Amino acid sequence: MHVQQLNAWLEDHRADLSGVQIQGNIGTHRLVAGEKPSKSAKCSFRARVFDLIRRRPAEICLARFPLSEAFTARNIIQHSNAGPGYHRASEGLVDERELVMFALMTERLKGPKSPWCSWIATLPETFDTPTYYSDAELAELQGTNLHHAARLLKKQMAAVWQRLGPICARLLREEGIKCRPPCLDDLLWSYSTFWSRGQAIPMSLKFGAEVEEGLVPGLDMCNHASPAPARWNLDAGQSPAGNSSDIYLMVERSTACQPGAEVSIDYGDKSNEELLLLYGFCTHTRNVNDQLMIPLLDTAIPPDDPMTQARMMLLERHDCKAQLFLPFALLHSSESRHLAGAHGIPEAAFKSLQIWATSPQQLARELSKEPPGKLDEADAPLTADILDLLVHLLSSTVERLEGPAGTGSLDADIRLLNSQAELPVRLQHSIIYRAGQKKLARAFLQQFQQAAKAALQQASPDKASKAATDR
Repeated sequence: MHVQQLNAWLEDHRADLSGVQIQGNIGTHRLVAGEKPSKSAKCSFRARVFDLIRRRPAEICLARFPLSEAFTARNIIQHSNAGPGYHRASEGLVDERELVMFALMTERLKGPKSPWCSWIATLPETFDTPTYYSDAELAELQGTNLHHAARLLKKQMAAVWQRLGPICARLLREEGIKCRPPCLDDLLWSYSTFWSRGQAIPMSLKFGAEVEEGLVPGLDMCNHASPAPARWNLDAGQSPAGNSSDIYLMVERSTACQPGAEVSIDYGDKSNEELLLLYGFCTHTRNVNDQLMIPLLDTAIPPDDPMTQARMMLLERHDCKAQLFLPFALLHSSESRHLAGAHGIPEAAFKSLQIWATSPQQLARELSKEPPGKLDEADAPLTADILDLLVHLLSSTVERLEGPAGTGSLDADIRLLNSQAELPVRLQHSIIYRAGQKKLARAFLQQFQQAAKAALQQASPDKASKAATDR
């Protein structure tokens, strides 16, 4: 029934789904390829020439979705019935993104009286993102950056609700909607719906065109795959002026989906941390988009420690952060690159490391300078002090992830993932994410230990002997 209502609603709003079918139950709907391409697939000669110019393989269209029906802030406010209420409510909202989330939860509360009810009724009622985790489920992420981020996000959402809750209740009251009182869970639902199903939508094909964030009913049912058989775009070939008023779901003609095959799209180059936080799933423990976040602050040292405060001041003066982000790609840099100075460490992380490795005497001199002195360029060699600091920070990170305050060893996680036991979905993806973080931490630690050892061996015998004694 929901699928039939949604199909009828989409057709009434000028969508063309003749090349796909909607399958699944509430919250798990997906698009699969139909028997024939969309009626919108009859691309013009202009479109084919445009493909040749762009050196893009010939494509066929599976579905078309009007931009005017996208659930964006502009379209919501311009809606003939619902728009005036949201225009008034927007005065108490932070930005357009918040307006879309606010409208999502409000329209859901309206139920059948919402002009979007046929679409909203098919959206998931719950999510597998960490914001929906119980305390016990969240404990499976202890020691990771995502554990802290999820707890912080829940607190932030509670604070936002204090502001949005009364606005939502007033709007419903003004429109005479009789429903249950809105609550924080409604905001958490709209937040998760927005981030897991939303798109950044360019409003035209012109260079520098305005981009709006929102959801595209119908297109939002496409799941993720990499590589994916389909992609969406604003196809200039469909419009004589090169401006499109529609979003087209396209697939290469040479690899067209077989009837009944799922039509998925690529969500982009996202780390497992992003995928789990926004969508509730991970790909695998070796995600090339992963990165390791390393905090510079040592929890064992009081925050009012004079040296810590001085380093934090210097970080602020140079607009640097108190954490490092080391990307997966850095693991492919060799020892020779480290010793030659082409270490590959991102510039922001390298600057933070320079400041945190500064000696007390140099720190005092730097803080006395006006304006602050320049830091070394990102391609400068890694000094022994920086390498020692990196090894210390990475050792602490491995301990944080795998020690008593973490979730156990990497080996234990791998055994769980390789076991025949059927793990709960949330636990399985939590283990995939945290195992990936542990792999990165171990690999980076080994890499920089080797770099530190090589640097020590290149030093003079006297310096090497002194360094060994100091250690």
